[in-house]
Amino acid sequence: MKKIIFSAFAFLFIVSGVGNAMKMITNKNFVIIQDFESKILTNKRTIRVYLPKNYFNSSEYYPVIYAQDGQNLFFDPNNKMKWDLDKNIEKLRKEDKIKDVIVVGIDHMGVQRITEYTPFPFSSYGGGKGKLYGEFLVKEVKPFIEANFRVKTNREDVAVMGSSLGGLISLYIGMWYPEQFGIIGSVSPSYWWGLDKNLAEASNNIKSLKTQKIYIDMGYREQSTMFKEKNGRGVSNVIYTTKEMFLLLQKNGMDYPNLLYIEDLAGEHNELIWKERITNFLIFAFSKKKLSSELKNIEIYYYPNEWGIGDMGYLFVNGVTEDGITRTFLGLTPELEKLKLFDKDRGIIQATDSGTGTISVKIGKLQAKKEIKIEPISSIYCVAEINVVSPTKSVQLVVTNQDKMKTNYVVPLLLVDSTNESGNVFSTKITNLRGTIIDADIVDENGNVLKSVKLIMNSMYKKYTFNLTNK
Repeated sequence: MKKIIFSAFAFLFIVSGVGNAMKMITNKNFVIIQDFESKILTNKRTIRVYLPKNYFNSSEYYPVIYAQDGQNLFFDPNNKMKWDLDKNIEKLRKEDKIKDVIVVGIDHMGVQRITEYTPFPFSSYGGGKGKLYGEFLVKEVKPFIEANFRVKTNREDVAVMGSSLGGLISLYIGMWYPEQFGIIGSVSPSYWWGLDKNLAEASNNIKSLKTQKIYIDMGYREQSTMFKEKNGRGVSNVIYTTKEMFLLLQKNGMDYPNLLYIEDLAGEHNELIWKERITNFLIFAFSKKKLSSELKNIEIYYYPNEWGIGDMGYLFVNGVTEDGITRTFLGLTPELEKLKLFDKDRGIIQATDSGTGTISVKIGKLQAKKEIKIEPISSIYCVAEINVVSPTKSVQLVVTNQDKMKTNYVVPLLLVDSTNESGNVFSTKITNLRGTIIDADIVDENGNVLKSVKLIMNSMYKKYTFNLTNK
């Protein structure tokens, strides 16, 4: 294949040599490669190459990022749901914080995205052609880019990066080809795919991973929009699996500046959020100077927002380095009031008393403090007080449906007042997860249904009164 000489002017031409003919369009500092054919995956796709602004006026070779979901990466005035990766790079270049870098954005294939971005099949989602996708990137895309663009090929100058499932497959490609990629970017990764299987794979490849620079981040608001699998741990798999991957790497000796982990309390699962966090990855991977571990400030975060006695949640501390990089710190020993440290490594804390709880943390010379309002009753579970006024000698509550799932269990109602003029007063309390909807029948001692009721558990404490004497 002939080496292609690009200019800064917009034009279109056709190249052969990789499969069938493909179109290449260059405009300013972008080259769009259409119909790039893969013999390995037997399909064609678009590849978008972002070049530094001085690319055509120099003979310099540049570091390179091979990034998944190419159609979502670059600024589009008609679509705000983009990473604006080009704009972020140019901003950091103006601030002289990073080196010039080339980005190779590899478009996903729509309905084939899940199949190509997953290393193995999982549950009912299917998938599992990630190994072939990795071969496609390394054996077809990468050689073409290296033959036609001035990219550096030393592993310390080559990154593989993606978000969501793209972040999952980027980690695997980095594990499969450690001699090719010295930098791995895993943004809001879908480590929930396969649950602990990814941890096992990372553990098996820990020797090579420890020679690479690895970036991982995630947002706490992703759990409401992502797939969930029951894992018996009572936490979202998005949070659990991402945190566990970081802890695995950390426990095996990886640390900053070769491992960067960020938890974002307000982070959702979309490009608007990723464009805000991606500057951390860019500085981490391509800083012009040696990264500093010195912190300018620290701040405490906790999740969830509402707390009651007995509730458990997460605590983490974010610090900003002298280079402007956000880092998340776990494994700290905070000073706690009305709270206790349940799991130090994961930052899990538990409320022990009502009132105003406090968290105090010190890292070096920096200190931070945060208050938590703790209610007398759990904020995770809802308590419903049920009072029934009835002329009968006894009544029971028979739960027939819970969240539209048929069930059949009896909740006794205790007689608390037999002197009430309106009838006997019976009472009980039931506890269930907030948001639960319960359908139940109030029945007499003979099993006759006196009244059908609906209980909606949507606040910490609810009170229901049913008067069966008023026909």
